[in-house]
Amino acid sequence: MFDPEITKQLKELVDRADRDPDIRAVVFTGTHPDRFLSHNRLDVPILKGFGMPEASGVATFDYRDRPRNQGSAGLPLWVPTSEVVREDGTEAVVDECGR
Repeated sequence: MFDPEITKQLKELVDRADRDPDIRAVVFTGTHPDRFLSHNRLDVPILKGFGMPEASGVATFDYRDRPRNQGSAGLPLWVPTSEVVREDGTEAVVDECGR
């Protein structure tokens, strides 16, 4: 859940974007943009990326021209391989939560 300052900043972003026709997409990293989506009045794609500092900040991304699924981490960027693993370190299967 976002703190009040983040919620305020998200509202300001939407308000500003309403006035700026050059905004073509909104990208979130590190968290799913559920709160933003509840405020979203924009007609632009909302994309999310996941990663960590060791993996260049963002390792996977939702591409605009690819199908996107709720709960998916998206597709790897330029990283040759990417995997989701269970707590015991074994590879998770499709639609299974992991880390």
